[in-house]
Amino acid sequence: MSRHEEAIQANIRELNAQQAEVYDNRASTKALSILFGKMLLEYNGLEPRKSAKQTAEALGDAEQEANGWSASSFLPARASFHESFAHSPFKPGSRIMDFACGTGVVSELIAPYLVAEGASDSRSELVGVDVNPHFLQKFDARARALNDRFKGLLAVRSYLYDVLDPSLSEEIDRNFSASFDAIYCTISYHHIDNYRDVTKKLATFLKPGGWLYIVDFYNEDVEDTDRPSTNSAVRHMGGLRVDSLNSTLRDHAGLSDVSSAREAKVNIWQQQKFIENHCTADTVTQLHSGALPKKHSDVEGDLYLVQASLILASGRRA
Repeated sequence: MSRHEEAIQANIRELNAQQAEVYDNRASTKALSILFGKMLLEYNGLEPRKSAKQTAEALGDAEQEANGWSASSFLPARASFHESFAHSPFKPGSRIMDFACGTGVVSELIAPYLVAEGASDSRSELVGVDVNPHFLQKFDARARALNDRFKGLLAVRSYLYDVLDPSLSEEIDRNFSASFDAIYCTISYHHIDNYRDVTKKLATFLKPGGWLYIVDFYNEDVEDTDRPSTNSAVRHMGGLRVDSLNSTLRDHAGLSDVSSAREAKVNIWQQQKFIENHCTADTVTQLHSGALPKKHSDVEGDLYLVQASLILASGRRA
């Protein structure tokens, strides 16, 4: 079994049916999904990136539900979105992929922006792809609800695919090749062992001019050290290096207008195992010394308040 296949099996084992049941009720999921929706909808890959100073302050009030955010109050207004964000590929008539889609909590937030009420000639498609059948069952439930809500305007469906599986290559190419206006992946790349070849494959799914967006956890430590993971499903500690992402997108996948930078920091409650696998050495030290604020959740057990950095990497097919 290859390392890539081992990573998939670890993902299915660690993120099992029980985890899928509680995933959407996690404090971090509620906050991060809304933040990811905002990041993706408002991002312009052709504009200068935010500076380290601009992203230094952690966002959200972690004492409130979903950090005090809601789709209606925090995401851009649908009525003016396509005028205010004319650059965005998220629009009626587009074909979008949520890669490593999980339960579909981010897709549910993106979907309304793909619809123009009363414009039956601008039908959009939203495709979820994942290797984990437990999480994909949750995505499919959301897909059914979205298809009912936006009947005739949006089609949502899923595929249980390992995009590097040679036995599925012809089927995958037939379904996906050069057909997507945008592909996004949120906090999943650090689970992918062979992310370079996965990225190269994803690039072939893009139409000319189509965008690939990667959102993942990030901390500055990852630029200077390699800390061993305590979780077999986590393949890249703390996220991915900026230069590695840029090289993967530009040199390996052949994309243009490549950019990677910290897009935000966020206050979130997380479990000990998350902190040990994703956060800075200083944060881990605070955890073990008892310095981090702590609370108990009936869903997740003991949680600790941390600041997590998020990187957004992007590239466009020429």
